[in-house]
Amino acid sequence: MTNNYWQRRITRRRSIGLGAAGLSTAYLAACGGSSNNSNKPATSAAATQAPTSASAGGSPAGGNLTPAPRTATPNNAAKGTGRTDTTVDESAQAIPGATWRYRTSTDYPSLDPYKSASFAAQYHGAYIYSRLSMFKSGPGVDPNSFEVAPDAATGFETADGLTYNYHLRPSMKFGNIPPVSGRALDSSDVKFSYDRFVSVSPSQAALTNLVDSISTPDATTVQFKLKLKYAPFPGQIASATEAFFLYPKEADSFDPAKLNIGTGPYTLDKDTPSVGTTYTRRQDWWQKGLPYDNTLRIIIPEQAQYLAQFLAKKIDEYGPTNEEVIQVKSQAPEALLGTGAIGVGMSMIYFSGQEPDSPFKDPRVRRAVSMALDRDGLIDSFGNVQAIKKAGLPISTAWSNIPVPAGFSSYWLDPKDPSFKEGQWYKFDLKAAKQLLAAAGFPNGFKTEYHYAPTRYGQTFDSSAEAVIEMMKQLGLDLDVHPDDYNKVYIPEVFTKGNFKGMAYGLESGYSDVDGYAFNMLHPNGTRNHSHVNQAGGTLFQDGGKLTGMIEAQRQETDLQKRKAVVGDMQRYVSDNMIYVPTAVYGYTGFSFAWPWVHNAFAFRSSTYAQATEAWAHYWVDDNERKAKGG
Repeated sequence: MTNNYWQRRITRRRSIGLGAAGLSTAYLAACGGSSNNSNKPATSAAATQAPTSASAGGSPAGGNLTPAPRTATPNNAAKGTGRTDTTVDESAQAIPGATWRYRTSTDYPSLDPYKSASFAAQYHGAYIYSRLSMFKSGPGVDPNSFEVAPDAATGFETADGLTYNYHLRPSMKFGNIPPVSGRALDSSDVKFSYDRFVSVSPSQAALTNLVDSISTPDATTVQFKLKLKYAPFPGQIASATEAFFLYPKEADSFDPAKLNIGTGPYTLDKDTPSVGTTYTRRQDWWQKGLPYDNTLRIIIPEQAQYLAQFLAKKIDEYGPTNEEVIQVKSQAPEALLGTGAIGVGMSMIYFSGQEPDSPFKDPRVRRAVSMALDRDGLIDSFGNVQAIKKAGLPISTAWSNIPVPAGFSSYWLDPKDPSFKEGQWYKFDLKAAKQLLAAAGFPNGFKTEYHYAPTRYGQTFDSSAEAVIEMMKQLGLDLDVHPDDYNKVYIPEVFTKGNFKGMAYGLESGYSDVDGYAFNMLHPNGTRNHSHVNQAGGTLFQDGGKLTGMIEAQRQETDLQKRKAVVGDMQRYVSDNMIYVPTAVYGYTGFSFAWPWVHNAFAFRSSTYAQATEAWAHYWVDDNERKAKGG
């Protein structure tokens, strides 16, 4: 770790930043496949998950384990490809049966998505298992709109907002694998899945806090009775984060981590640790003709090798860091370039809620941490904003606040807006930050732990983790850096249980509604309450239930304008107390490349961990074209 990290490149604003060309090979790591990919462990640790592998519990603008989520409209195709608008649905010309090849950076922590809170497990689950509903995708559909669409259920109805009846699709069949052997899904499978979810999943609170009971009036009807009116319930059921996947009831007699049988679009062919995964398309899935292709998921830990394999045409997509976009565009001029909107995830700092004497209990210290972050500098540097603008490519930027990512534009309050007075704590002002620290009794700073999970979220995440370290040092914090193992320490202990000291840098993503962030991060019953906010025994922040009341009020408010008002008040309150500190990394447009033989690559886009169902099932590869062009 270098002490002059943040001074290696001069930008238009000040000495900040680190472009891809300036990265030491120690920082190059693997990512999961998105607009910001991974690197290998730095000398002090390294790596993470990128918006291409979806979030470990979080992922930037839509983290994922594979190609970056296509969250925006792509540019026109390159000259000579014969394709001038890649946002058009090309399904009518589909030639099924090829293999779509993509890269990921990491093994699955579990092949049973109920057993892990990792983004990776949820990505895998979407290949194999259905949900009652999914989110709509296709040309003209904004993936951040999270419009609920049918999956295992043809639809639902509710008369009072407390009782929801879902009606199962008669043609929904499990894979033809013993002991289930291709039988149809029925309501008893849904009931079994719910009971199993609430008994084994670390994310069980996502439903147990909402659902009072589940019943099966008949073989094709499932009835949920809620404890309270919950406006986003249909989206919660459709979500692939903390996902309510549907298992066969026979799973009580076998281990779903070893035998995967679902009603989803693919069957698992083979999973080889450190090598990759092959999925075979199901030709009897309910969406007739889909998926078009089989899938080969290839583990390539290093970003440089990822690029080399793409340029050699051995994989079909590439999720660059923004520092690489112009370079790769030049190296692969015939490749299709897709641009993505600012997503619904965020990078952030959170604090231990287990230390009675923690300096971070004082809101002035948390505000100081926030004001020591040069958010525009982070965006300019890691987003490569000025160079991308100069190249004539579209790019936009924004700061997320806590707890609303900028991608939720209808609810989001801009910290830069003068009317958002709590935005004062988001402004970069190192002098004022040090004054706050001194007023809190720490004129010379203090020593604290700093946790993060390298090699899982991508190169941008790993490099930004180092940048944040340098900014905290400038504030006066003496950091004891802990690069935690993602599967063994970060997810099960730091992220899920909040079992750590000091501060942690991580990602939060995958939710389809602002309540996912508000409730899970800040409510006593939240599944991702990393800092034990308002929990019994929590030491960081207790306010007697005021914040909890705001969270519960917005959950139950069905009038959109009234709900927006409550969410606005909540954003101001949480930002003023700076309970978590968003960093603004990933607060910019991301990009993706695909070879022209990949069809529908940018027409079907998903902002969730269910890309296998919502997007990739629609992709198809023209194998003849691929072979003719050396792929």
